[in-house]
Amino acid sequence: MSRKQRIILICHLCFAFTYMLWLFLQPPLKHQMQARANQLLTEAITTHEQFDTLPQEEQNGLTEHTPIQKSPYLPALFQVFKQTPPLFLAWLVLSLLLPIGLIFRIEGAAACLWLLPVMIAAQILFSFSKEESKTDTFFPSEQYVLQTYAPKDANPSFFKKRQVLQTSWHNYLLAEWATPEDSLDLALFNFNVARLHHQKSHPTEDVLLSGFFAPTGLLRFCFYLGWNLLVAWVLNKQKRSWIHSEVQSAKN
Repeated sequence: MSRKQRIILICHLCFAFTYMLWLFLQPPLKHQMQARANQLLTEAITTHEQFDTLPQEEQNGLTEHTPIQKSPYLPALFQVFKQTPPLFLAWLVLSLLLPIGLIFRIEGAAACLWLLPVMIAAQILFSFSKEESKTDTFFPSEQYVLQTYAPKDANPSFFKKRQVLQTSWHNYLLAEWATPEDSLDLALFNFNVARLHHQKSHPTEDVLLSGFFAPTGLLRFCFYLGWNLLVAWVLNKQKRSWIHSEVQSAKN
C-alpha cells in the first residue's frame, strides 16, 4: 500500500470514528442544549415589552420552571440510532470494517469500498425525493417556508439563499403569527410564546433544537459523495499490484 493510500485510509477512518463519536454524544449533548435553549427562550419572552400585556395566569405558566426530562442514556442512544438514516449506519459500519479488512489483507475489501459512494448517492436520492410535510415537530420545514412565503422575484442562486430564506421566514411569521397591523417583532414574540407553551406540554420533544439537528444539505452531500468516490478510487488504484505483492510476500 502506497503512502498516499495509507493517508487516505487513515483520514477516512478518522471521519468514521468522528461520526460514530457524534452519534454516541448526542443524548447528553441534546439534553444540555435543550435546557440552555429553554432558559434563553424564557428570558427572551419575559424581558419583552409585550409580556406584561399577557394574562397573569399565562405569565405564571410561562415563568414556571419545567425541568427538561433526561432519558436514560441507552434508550436515548437507541432513539438516536433509530432516527439516523439506515444508509448512514450501514456506511459507518462498512467504513470501520473495510479499512480493517485492507489492513489484514482480506481479498475483496478494496472492491467493496465502492459501496460507500453508492450508499451516499442512494441517500441523496432518498432525501431529496421524499415529500416534506409542513412541520416535523413545531417548526415549519424549510421547503414549506420557501415554497409558500418566498418573494416572487427572489433570486434562487446559492449566494442569495440565506437572504431569501430570512425574508421567507419573516413573511411566514407575519402571515401566521400576527394580524395585519402587527409588527415583525410582535409576530416573533407570539411565535416564541407558542413555542414555550408547546415545549411545556411536550417536554420530550426536541422543539427547541429544531434547526440544530438540521437535515443534511445538498452541498454537504456532494462533499460526502466526492470524498467517498476519492477513497474508493485511490484505494482501488493499482490494488492488484500491492495486494498480490503482499500476498506473495506472505506466502514466501
